[in-house]
Amino acid sequence: MRQLSRLLVLTALASGCGLLLDADERPDDGGPRDTGVRDGIVDANADAVLDADSGPDAGCVWGPWESAEVISEVSSTPDDWSPAPSADNLALFFDSWRSGRGAQNDLYVSTRASPTDTWGMPVGLEELNTDAIDGAPAALSDGLTLYFGSNRSGSEAVDIWKATRPTIDDRFSSPDRVPGINSPADDTSPHVTPDGQRIYFSSNRDGSTDVFVAVRTAPDVPFTVSRLDSLSIEGASDSSPTASADETEIFFSSDRPGGRGGRDIYYATRPDRFSDFSAPTNLGELFNGVDDDTHPALSTDGRTLYFVRDACVDGSCDSRADIWKAERDCLP
Repeated sequence: MRQLSRLLVLTALASGCGLLLDADERPDDGGPRDTGVRDGIVDANADAVLDADSGPDAGCVWGPWESAEVISEVSSTPDDWSPAPSADNLALFFDSWRSGRGAQNDLYVSTRASPTDTWGMPVGLEELNTDAIDGAPAALSDGLTLYFGSNRSGSEAVDIWKATRPTIDDRFSSPDRVPGINSPADDTSPHVTPDGQRIYFSSNRDGSTDVFVAVRTAPDVPFTVSRLDSLSIEGASDSSPTASADETEIFFSSDRPGGRGGRDIYYATRPDRFSDFSAPTNLGELFNGVDDDTHPALSTDGRTLYFVRDACVDGSCDSRADIWKAERDCLP
């Protein structure tokens, strides 16, 4: 499949997030105080981050996913990948081959005035795009920082880079490699938590492609990286993680056995960010067809899941990858 060939170049650009928490510590609720140390990762903010009782739609019991549909206003004849909504769901970052430079990823953004409006014409982020691969974006919650994967000059392979801007109306600055995350292997598809202190991403640094988490204790401190072993199985490629704002849900793409065909989207849950994730479950036929379904991206309010379908649907195979979405609501 075309998706697998792209994986050799950019781990997850061709193809959802949680901290590796095996410790039994909990916040000050009568039990042991959380030390912030988990599998070698020190998190000094362990008692100060979002938990299951805070954040968008805290305590919501979600209904089923419904009405998966292509987002036609951002689609192009070449492939479109890696959707990444802003926290207010008014900007949709993604990467595309539409530049006309062949099988080349460039960064784009589409905006809208309200969450009920249609998306506007995508615009290339030319201040960030190069002749190299530039894709798999993720925006910090304030919209002023953009993380993405690139093999541009200065990279060891595909690395995670970061660019900033003073306001959402300004252009992004020249990007820098993110310290403490990158390896000599491919590192890409970042997902950033609302507080900016944890980044979940894909890497093949251990041979196969797996989901990793990078943690820091303050904005000026380098990240420390650990693999999410609870989501990994031998011989499978797991990539493109995304998480709910309270980090109790994770979605990701995998070619593990038991799927519906090609790469499928899986999810796992946990009662709080101090617990282990459940065993990953295939997200089902609404999201997964016989070909590749990848790059899940959950909106901050938890109601919309964007994803990429490089698909054969109902026996008809499309020649391009498009960005789709599905929605859900809180049960009454």
